[in-house]
Amino acid sequence: MKPLFEDTDPHIEEMLVARIRAMTPQARFARIRGLNETLDRFVQAEVERRHPNATAAEVRLRVLSRRIPASLMQRVYGWSVEDNGY
Repeated sequence: MKPLFEDTDPHIEEMLVARIRAMTPQARFARIRGLNETLDRFVQAEVERRHPNATAAEVRLRVLSRRIPASLMQRVYGWSVEDNGY
């Protein structure tokens, strides 16, 4: 098997892959959901740092704009990434 990670010991990588394969689909989904929630918290913190006077609604839109295509942000939320940024 070709290594997935160049900086990981092959034995450790084998253990990681085996644990992932042993997980149920529900457990995998829960893990991915948790990672996405963590990523959103990091993005929110960065938005709040860059825009300290932003309202909660603006922060939410800026966070969403990093996940949703600009055209959809404009159509659904009326938020122009081109005009307002991320």
